[in-house]
Amino acid sequence: MVSDADVEVIGDKTYHVFKCSVAPKEMASTIYAQIVTSSGSGIRWSYSVKEYADYILDNAYAEDGTVKDEALAEAVPVVRSMLWYGSCAQRSFGEGAAFDAADPDEGSVPEIDTTVTYPEEAITSGDSKLSYYGSSLILRTQTVQRHYFKVDDDIDMFSFTIGGKEVTPVQHQDAPAYWYIDSAPLSAEDLGTQLTVTADPKNGGDGMTFLFCPMDHVKTVLGMSPAPAETAVCRALYFYHKAVAAYAELRRT
Repeated sequence: MVSDADVEVIGDKTYHVFKCSVAPKEMASTIYAQIVTSSGSGIRWSYSVKEYADYILDNAYAEDGTVKDEALAEAVPVVRSMLWYGSCAQRSFGEGAAFDAADPDEGSVPEIDTTVTYPEEAITSGDSKLSYYGSSLILRTQTVQRHYFKVDDDIDMFSFTIGGKEVTPVQHQDAPAYWYIDSAPLSAEDLGTQLTVTADPKNGGDGMTFLFCPMDHVKTVLGMSPAPAETAVCRALYFYHKAVAAYAELRRT
């Protein structure tokens, strides 16, 4: 709805800005936009994240290699890393429109210095017992941390937080004894920031606490030598995170 749009005034014109969330695997998929009112429908526009990325790459530098647009040139490393990440995600999941992209960090090895110690001991609350089962990443429009637990008896006997914010456990659809909690969406810049994860008995007693960030999962996956597609998307996510963090720091100076 028009009331949901952000309003920007540029010169003597007022613009209504609508945002559209796009998953990495869908960077080349077509987005359609159309204004519909009680008196009729407007033009149906089509676009994609890749089209905008290509515009930046095509207009940042002149043919002789000199900078044509400084703002666009500063964004080029991020855009190249983003496209490679999107291409790897599309191949890994097999969804979205396929497209080719060059690996801007070919030959480079991720250097991830985070350390994480996962809890091994179960905790209890009354007659209920909770054990840590594992962690993963959900690659949506922004990355989400997901942590799994095995629960004997009643999940309501425990409370959970991620990054200091209380979260609600969700029962696994195919395995009723397993539950998971999701973090709030994380921006690419923050993928190296560890968040504290807690699970505590509501009736008191010892709880469970550990630190985790998406790069911890990437480090684990790369160390396991999984399928090439999974290795590629984790490696691409690392370099995309590094490019975004460097660009954000550049914009702050």
